[in-house]
Amino acid sequence: MSSLSIIYFSGTGNTEVVANLLSQNLSKTYTVDVFKVEDILKQKLKYESGKYDIIGIGYPIYGFNAPLIIYDFVNSLNISAKKKVFLFSTCAASAYINEVASYCLKRELTKKGYYVFYEKQFYIAPNFAIQYKDDFIKQLYNAAILRTKEMAEDIKLNKENARKDNFIPNLFRWIVISEKWWWWALGKDFRILKSCNLCQKCIKFCPRDNIYIKNNHIKFKWNCIACYRCVYSCPNKAIAGRLYNFAIFKNGYNIRKIIENDQLKGNYLPDKIDNTPLKTFDKYLFQTFSNYLHKD
Repeated sequence: MSSLSIIYFSGTGNTEVVANLLSQNLSKTYTVDVFKVEDILKQKLKYESGKYDIIGIGYPIYGFNAPLIIYDFVNSLNISAKKKVFLFSTCAASAYINEVASYCLKRELTKKGYYVFYEKQFYIAPNFAIQYKDDFIKQLYNAAILRTKEMAEDIKLNKENARKDNFIPNLFRWIVISEKWWWWALGKDFRILKSCNLCQKCIKFCPRDNIYIKNNHIKFKWNCIACYRCVYSCPNKAIAGRLYNFAIFKNGYNIRKIIENDQLKGNYLPDKIDNTPLKTFDKYLFQTFSNYLHKD
């Protein structure tokens, strides 16, 4: 049986959910090992790319690009001779600039000799600024179950499904590069509230070791990648923002809790509008996601 590894980064759980679904489906055909990228980079787990016939890399889209931590992983890889790679990403909505967000990452993988033969995007919920209804998030998750089965079958059949866009993504590269500075600075926007009890969970969970204690106060360095894991994993909701506090969900974000809620049926959007009255935002959701949700 051929071997396959899935390496993923997930700030607050969305991409982890997809990675686990893919692993379940691919395990029917391959021997699959799954790694969190930060465990590899922090050397908690040993990763040898040469052991695997195929490598899968998963990540959320941050600023029309893969997170910096994914580039750290790619830079750590040994030079390869056309080893096959598939990519999967998660984002909040369909948009061309999201669809070509893998462009720079594919360039880096190609430089190292890897061959990206397949990529797929999954729509889950945002974890900041715009909050989807729980039942709609469950509906997106149900769609991800079907889409991961399709992807696993495509990989089994060795189908190729990688975008070939070049010209327009090149035009967007300056935006991608400038976004990196914003991510680094975001950590400095966080502030610690009086409810902090120095439990240090934020330090433990930070994938970039960007948080530390100094003089009994939580501090942030310049290595933030804006995953918001520290914010939503804090049991006392003690991490807030200054300029960007509006973007943080007051009740937190826990995709696992939503998925495991049996009372949520995942039928928030109808198959067809017809005479069904929809609010303005729900009409936007229907126009954006109907093909993805109801694709045969």
